[in-house]
Amino acid sequence: MWKTVVDDPRYEVSDEGKVRNKKTGYMMKLSLNHDGYIRITKMRGTTLVHRMVAMAFLPKSEIKQEVNHKDFNRTNNCVGNLEWVSHGDNVRYSTVANRYPHSKPKLYRPVIMLDESKNEIRRFDGIVCAVDFLGRPRNSGNSNILRSIKNPHMRTYGYFWKYAE
Repeated sequence: MWKTVVDDPRYEVSDEGKVRNKKTGYMMKLSLNHDGYIRITKMRGTTLVHRMVAMAFLPKSEIKQEVNHKDFNRTNNCVGNLEWVSHGDNVRYSTVANRYPHSKPKLYRPVIMLDESKNEIRRFDGIVCAVDFLGRPRNSGNSNILRSIKNPHMRTYGYFWKYAE
């Protein structure tokens, strides 16, 4: 089954992850990006095929902004293998299956936000989730919270931080 690409009506995407030019029927050349996801290059830039499939075939909610490959195969873009998930769910899903990038494991370890008396205020699935919650930029926010975790007497963004056990 084919549907028009949501953000570029010149193209259609199939429920199997194929992309074609709507006017000519020409099948678009697919390639892998540096993270192993299939993409196409169009006049308006590069687009990830799994997002095109999800946007065309799966109902989306405000909370769930990321697309998960259920079988962890980034090249399997069949609609039945895709689902919308929140960032936290995506991190949790990958962490449980031991699939998260090992280059930044500290960022995806659960953390706790503490008040002045070191009482727990809130738990997060990882530093990245905490930074997103606080509305801070990821690069500086990640390193600031990491620094605070290493130095238990230091506050970051008005809070103390520690890893959940």
